[in-house]
Amino acid sequence: MTPEWEALIVGINRYPEYTNFNDLTVAALDGENVAQRLEQYGYEPFRIQDLPLGLTQKGAGELSSTGLVKLEELREAVANLFNPPPPNQPPETGLFFFSGHGCRQEVDGQQDVFLVTSDAFPDVGIYGYPLRELGQQIATSPVKQVVIWLDCCYSGELLSLLPFIPTDKAYCLITATRS
Repeated sequence: MTPEWEALIVGINRYPEYTNFNDLTVAALDGENVAQRLEQYGYEPFRIQDLPLGLTQKGAGELSSTGLVKLEELREAVANLFNPPPPNQPPETGLFFFSGHGCRQEVDGQQDVFLVTSDAFPDVGIYGYPLRELGQQIATSPVKQVVIWLDCCYSGELLSLLPFIPTDKAYCLITATRS
């Protein structure tokens, strides 16, 4: 049986030097704090997945073994939250929290915003998880209540995805910045 409320909590502090992004100091802790509050005060019990794995099981200020989150890892986790493969059932409520770097880049003549993953390599055109892809996951999702909480630069661009988001769901969209 699938829990009715599921959350994917992502807090990325570590960005290797080749990414051109500086390490952050509180993104992972922010993710850990959100997960703890959901567990303590959530209206319903949440089943929580965290990235990097083990984020919420560490003590304050500690990172999991590497603290890295790769693009494919994030892509798969988002897909599993909003569009789980059969025989898994979708949750009634899906919450996605991301804290880390965000960036805006032009790709194939189109501006897009990316949730920067630890394996981003801008010099070769790899920026992270595109917000456009997140919008597509939400648009095709059977999840009835969607909560998206983005704590990164350019997170307000999520609001530009509203034309792609169907109206048959309840939404709570929280962004840290304007577009």
